[in-house]
Amino acid sequence: MVNPAHPTHSRSRRRALQVGGLGLFGLSLADVERLAEGAATTGSPSPRRSVLLIYLPGGLSHIDSFDPKPLASDKTRGDFDVIQTRIPDLRILRTPSATGLPQ
Repeated sequence: MVNPAHPTHSRSRRRALQVGGLGLFGLSLADVERLAEGAATTGSPSPRRSVLLIYLPGGLSHIDSFDPKPLASDKTRGDFDVIQTRIPDLRILRTPSATGLPQ
């Protein structure tokens, strides 16, 4: 059934993904339609809110981050030099333009 408050959700790829994703929570298509009908009969639509979640599995390589591994071999360490900070045993990459450090 089409939700009159959101007529663009009739048959779209986004709607199919929404309903399919709700199956992960144990909701069936009948449950979703029943909830949509109940929301349409209340008369006061809820404010629309959007959330964009970007999940990136893994992370930065140590070569590309602030952990330069100064004791590693030249092949592993990367192309940039390191500088000592005020904190003992903490070294960061010498890339002042990217970090805002004075040159």
